[in-house]
Parts: sequence; structure tokens; C-alpha cells
Amino acid sequence: MQTENAAANAAFNATAFKNGIKTAMQLGMPGTESERATFYWDSEKTYTSADTRANPYDWTSSPTATTSAPDLPTSLSVPVAIEFLDAKAASGDTRIGNFDSPRLKVTILDDEYVEITDQNLGLPDGMVIDGNTYLIEYWAPPTGLFGVTIYLCYAIARDET
Repeated sequence: MQTENAAANAAFNATAFKNGIKTAMQLGMPGTESERATFYWDSEKTYTSADTRANPYDWTSSPTATTSAPDLPTSLSVPVAIEFLDAKAASGDTRIGNFDSPRLKVTILDDEYVEITDQNLGLPDGMVIDGNTYLIEYWAPPTGLFGVTIYLCYAIARDET
């Protein structure tokens, strides 16, 4: 089994695979830059009393400190593949009713993931696509195909136009 995996790994051309996927991602990108997926980072705010996600217990309170990353971009656009899961397919029935929130599944190759994480801002907080804001809820564990690592993040609509 190991010799079969080694032979398959040796036969796999990671560069050609990445180039093909990147070409497909670029073909799928809208021509207008404002319609493309743009990752963003929120400035970090510190409150006197906050929960584990840094949200204040008292929403009327002002932050005691705000930290942002000067001289670094507050947003970044890289080629990604986006799968839109419409509200009806992604809705969840809860005890207090249905929540029909559109969701996105975003596929990112390792080179673009490094570009995103090299901003020294941590993972992005969300993305804007054609004026709609999506909050990143979850980064799935990375998967791989021989020497290529593939990252998936899932986002939920915060607002839609």
C-alpha cells in the first residue's frame, strides 16, 4: 500500500494541479473587483467586562482599547472558489423558529491561505462579496491531495442587499 501511495505521489504533478485550480478560480471571479470575495479583519476592541469571544456584556459600554494593525491591509482579495448555499437549503429549524441565513462555503488553496495568514492579522473575520457582508463562522480542518493543502471556511450572511 505504501509503495502504491509513493508511486501515486511521485506521479502527481502538484504544480499543474494548482495552476489548473487557480485558473478555474480566476475564470469564476467576477470581472468587477467590488463583486469579488474580499476578506476583512475587524479591529480588536477590549472591554472592561467581556465574554470569551471579546463581546461586551454591556452593549452600551465603550471599549477601553482598540487595536488595529497599522501599515497592513484591512482587506485582501485572492482567488477562491465560492459555493453559495441558499437560505432554504441552509435554514435551521429551532425552537424559536426558522432562520433562513444564506451561507457560503469557500475553498482556498494553500498558496492563497498563506497570503491571507501572512498579513499578521490572524484569520480574517469575514468577507464582502458584491456589497454583502458574510461573517466567517468556521474554518474546517485542512485536507490534502499529496503535496497540496486545501482549506475550507464557512460563512453566514450578516447582511444582504
